[in-house]
Formats: sequence, structure tokens, C-alpha cells
Amino acid sequence: MDLDVRPVVFVQYHRLRTSDAELVGYPRDERSYEFDLFIGDLTLRGKGLGTRVIALTRDYLCGERQAVRIVAVPSAENDRSIHAFQKAGFRRVRTLEGA
Repeated sequence: MDLDVRPVVFVQYHRLRTSDAELVGYPRDERSYEFDLFIGDLTLRGKGLGTRVIALTRDYLCGERQAVRIVAVPSAENDRSIHAFQKAGFRRVRTLEGA
């Protein structure tokens, strides 16, 4: 995503891999996705940009890709990321030890 013609957010998504599905305890199917993002410009953190990008990605995956499940696995210590995902409608299901 670009802001004023400069890249500020990196987003990637892919179908939930079998190994990742086993790790988080979900069945793997063709409409389950995992995604993550990174905001590179530190001055833009804490302004709601992550939550907006998460919501846009969620809406795209549900609408265009017909996702039935979307998984995000932020670091357990990354409170900002966890909060942004929760504000965008995600819920914490479990904390993975050592992840």
C-alpha cells in the first residue's frame, strides 16, 4: 500500500498451509487463509492504519476469495498488532508457546 506515493505497508496472504493449520488447530481447506502485515514507517504506527489495512484485507479475502477462515499469528509480545487485529474484528483463540 502506498501513501503519498511512498510505500508504507507490506501485506501478504496465502492459503493456510497444512503445517500451519495443524499448529493452530484448525482443519485445512481451500478457503482458509493466513495473512500478516508490516508497517515500515514508524511515524505512521498508532494512527489506525494497521486496523484499516487488516479490515480491507479481511474484506477482500472474504469477498473475492470467499474465505471461510482467516488466521493471523502475530508475535505474542506484539501488543500493537494484536490490538489492531482485534479492532478489525479478529479474536484471540490461543497463544502459541515459543512462537
